[in-house]
Amino acid sequence: MRIEKINENQIKFFLTKTDLLERNLDLIELAKGTEKAQELFRDIMEKAMEVCGFNAENVHLMVEAMSVSTDSIIIIVSKVANDDDADKNIKLEPPSQNERKYLAHDIIDDHTEVSENSDILIYSFSCLDDVSGASLAVSDIFGGESSLYKLDGKYLLILDSKQNDILSLDSVSSVLSEYGSKQISSSVSKYHIMEFAESIIKHNAIGIMSEL
Repeated sequence: MRIEKINENQIKFFLTKTDLLERNLDLIELAKGTEKAQELFRDIMEKAMEVCGFNAENVHLMVEAMSVSTDSIIIIVSKVANDDDADKNIKLEPPSQNERKYLAHDIIDDHTEVSENSDILIYSFSCLDDVSGASLAVSDIFGGESSLYKLDGKYLLILDSKQNDILSLDSVSSVLSEYGSKQISSSVSKYHIMEFAESIIKHNAIGIMSEL
C-alpha cells in the first residue's frame, strides 16, 4: 500500500491486488462495508495519521475508490462538512476513540457507475486543434482552474470550478460538447488522470490553448 497526502483535507492510497488478497477482500465488500472492509479502513486511517499526520478525529470522511488496473485501486479520502449527500454510511469504531463515520461514496467495480462532481468537468478530444477551439469558445465564460493531459492518444481537459462559478459549468459543458466528448467527471477520475496520464499543461490550460 502506498500513501500520498494531497492536501490538509484529502489523502490518496494505492492498494494492490495483493493488499486485498491478504485480507480476502474485493471492491464489492468495500462498498458494502463488511467487517473486513471496516478493519481495512481503520488501518488505512491509522497509517495516514502515522505517515502523513492526516488527522481524521471526530470528522466525517468521504471515501472514493476506483479500479485503475486489473491489480490495483485508488482510494481517495476527503474530509467533509456533513454527510447529507452520502450514498452509504460505514461506521468504524476503533477502540478508545470517539465514533467516526466513513462515508462509502463511489466505491466501484466494473459493474457500477461513478457519480459526478458538480464542480468538475472532464472532456476528451482527438487532437490539439479541437482543444484549442474548445478553449477559445469557453475562455470568456469559465474562470476556474484547468489542466490538460494526454492518455491513450486522446487529450483530456480537466476543468475545476473551485466552487466559485459552478452555475457556469452547464454553459461550459454545452460548448465543449461541440468539440469533444464528456468523460466521467469526478474527483477520482481527476486524480486517476493526474497519476497515469502525460501532463501537457498543469495550470491555466484553457487560457494557454485559447491563444494558439
